[in-house]
Amino acid sequence: MPTFNSGFVQSGDIPCKGNGMTLGITNGSTNYGMYMTGGQTQLATGMTGNYGANVGTGGSGTRYTSANSFGVTLDKTKSGIIADTTSLILVCNMIIKI
Repeated sequence: MPTFNSGFVQSGDIPCKGNGMTLGITNGSTNYGMYMTGGQTQLATGMTGNYGANVGTGGSGTRYTSANSFGVTLDKTKSGIIADTTSLILVCNMIIKI
């Protein structure tokens, strides 16, 4: 009988990938879309107008200027991150066949 180690599914470590949307970030009170400033001093920051926008969109809205940390937004529809369902389907198929 075939065996399969499904430990990464049980631990919640499902692979993720981007979905073509800017990375949605938050400082805990305002949401931004990740943005790279141009010019001589390049800076990774966030712009409110880029929240939920397609990758490659120019910067718009208010820029994140606070000197504190930020993280990925809790809104899964605007995070820019999705589960890699190709890997998940493969795992499910292998588990079902066992």
